Amino acid sequence: MADIRDFGRAALAAVGLLLVALVAGCAAGRAPPPSGPVVAQASLSTGLVHRPMPAARLADPGLRAGIEECERSGGPHCREISIPGEPRESFTKGVDRQVVAAAIVGGLKPGLMVADCHFVGPSGLPVIPVSIPPTNVPANLPADQTITLSCPLELDDSVRAGGWQAEIWINGERKISLPFTVKAD
Repeated sequence: MADIRDFGRAALAAVGLLLVALVAGCAAGRAPPPSGPVVAQASLSTGLVHRPMPAARLADPGLRAGIEECERSGGPHCREISIPGEPRESFTKGVDRQVVAAAIVGGLKPGLMVADCHFVGPSGLPVIPVSIPPTNVPANLPADQTITLSCPLELDDSVRAGGWQAEIWINGERKISLPFTVKAD
């Protein structure tokens, strides 16, 4: 009788170890969910396109609070969705007025979000920083809500022809780097 009980205990222990190994293996294969803002889409264009926000979105209390805050601060497109224009990788001085780096960002947490852009020129110089106004993400913002961050680089005489990078930084972390070319006119 003692031999059968020892065998049963050993079998249970082996099954338990197997379950622990399976659970650990499954957990190891999964990446943890992102802990902060996530760039859902990023592109370069010559500008943003503004479209009216659907009525159902305007009726959402969390979104409405953000719209009211935007309007109080004098924002020009508070009731519109801003999306990047036609994506491009090449821009010509004298033809294109500017390069606009844009990122659609989700996974927003309540509180202040600080973002900026760095335009890195040929050979790594010059680095032209472009500030994006800080965004106060309201506590009652819907979980599926995204915002569009954008920053322009004016194609004036200080911008050299060659290969460039547009980097978008959020809360001190580089989230995306987009290569592009500036051609002389």
